[in-house]
Amino acid sequence: MRRLSAKQRRILKATFAELEADGVKYILRVFVLLFSEHPGYKQIWPQFRQIPDSALINAIELKRKRQNPFVVYIM
Repeated sequence: MRRLSAKQRRILKATFAELEADGVKYILRVFVLLFSEHPGYKQIWPQFRQIPDSALINAIELKRKRQNPFVVYIM
């Protein structure tokens, strides 16, 4: 953090506060955008491979991960 300017630190802190408040919503958006722009990336996560792109946002696999989305998706 020392290499960041004061403005950059404020932006990071505000961003993480926003993510902490509703992280699941943002993680879902990130994955939907990621898979829509790079469909091949779905192959990285086995639980998403068989889900059609049009059904991804409502997929039960995503809803099951809502308790701790950050840990599950990094693996």
